[in-house]
Amino acid sequence: MNSGGRSMHTSAFIQNELINTFGHLIQSQIVRNVRKSIYYSVLADETTDISQIKQFSLCVRYVEDQSYKIREDFPTCVPVYDVTGEGLANTVLETLSILGLDLKKMRGQGYDGAATVRGQFRGVQASIKEKPPLALYTHCSSHGLNLCLSNASNIPSIRNCMDVIKEVYRFFHMSAKRTEILKSMISDCCPEQNKKKHISLYLSQVIANVTSVLDLLSKQRVNANDSFKTLYAQVKEIAAKLDIKEEIPRVCRLQTAHNNVPYSTEEEYYRRAVYVPYLDDFCNSLKERFESHKETVASLEHILPEFCTKTDFYSLEAAFNFYEEDLSHKEVVQSEFRLWKEKWSQKNSENLPKTAISSLEKCDKIFFPNIYILLKLLAVLPVSVVTVERSFSSLRRLKTYLRNTT
Repeated sequence: MNSGGRSMHTSAFIQNELINTFGHLIQSQIVRNVRKSIYYSVLADETTDISQIKQFSLCVRYVEDQSYKIREDFPTCVPVYDVTGEGLANTVLETLSILGLDLKKMRGQGYDGAATVRGQFRGVQASIKEKPPLALYTHCSSHGLNLCLSNASNIPSIRNCMDVIKEVYRFFHMSAKRTEILKSMISDCCPEQNKKKHISLYLSQVIANVTSVLDLLSKQRVNANDSFKTLYAQVKEIAAKLDIKEEIPRVCRLQTAHNNVPYSTEEEYYRRAVYVPYLDDFCNSLKERFESHKETVASLEHILPEFCTKTDFYSLEAAFNFYEEDLSHKEVVQSEFRLWKEKWSQKNSENLPKTAISSLEKCDKIFFPNIYILLKLLAVLPVSVVTVERSFSSLRRLKTYLRNTT
């Protein structure tokens, strides 16, 4: 640099110029990586910065071309003033266009499930799908499970229970000493909780897990009398140890806040007023939030070697129909699928790739071009918006009080 030794480069103009330069270099590299990958998904969420301006944070999910790793990168955040579904959708599309990303290659979109974003007609996902129609919307799985539990809390007894759990959490969370005591007790009672568990980032596995939970809960609902009898006996045993008396909430003639179901025993009351309504609400909420895209994703999963050896092209037809414009003619894809199936039928079932990324590493994109595309599409479908929420911490470091007042 040609400046003198007294130059400190601490002026607001120079600091902002340095930050913008670094940001432009990072953005350019991310855009180049996404272009190489071709297909991508967009993740978005909004927050308020220190100057009380709404900031829309955007991330892109794609498969890194050389290393075959799933990337969720944070290219930018933009201020927004129109927080309606259409306004946020326009912000997403305009920002992606300014960055230089091809909107026609967007194959997924993930948000936190708020009313503005999730609305079927005026929400972000509905507005965006009018332009890139293959951008499959997936509700954030983490938020979805939380909202399913929140919906079930509409039952008075469950809602009161959740309030008690929150108070217990606050009691331990406000003291480091009490937190350590709680951790020690959990470690002694449930030592398996100390083991680190790998959480997959594939939407197909999330849906499979939700389906398993739904099947289990549905069986419990059908056999509600027997399943609740066992649960009720366990609860009574715990209550006896804690010297808690079994009783039914008082019911008056004009009472409307509680579920006044007919009953002959305490067990029957809690089964009809709490257990069965809770199962119904929770199952319905899971179906609403996780099964809207089940058919396409479940069909796409059959491209994995673990499943393709046990099925035929008919199982893949729903995925082919949805992504038809990305693929060759149906007869070509069908022939390619038979070759792909034959390739893995000769292998030991224990050594078959079980994820989209491990399958991509073993897929020759010249010999199996359509299979390669389907595997990449399966990998880029978003599961959660955790990465976007982590970007909020970066926003707090960039838009500090000092920088906003210079």
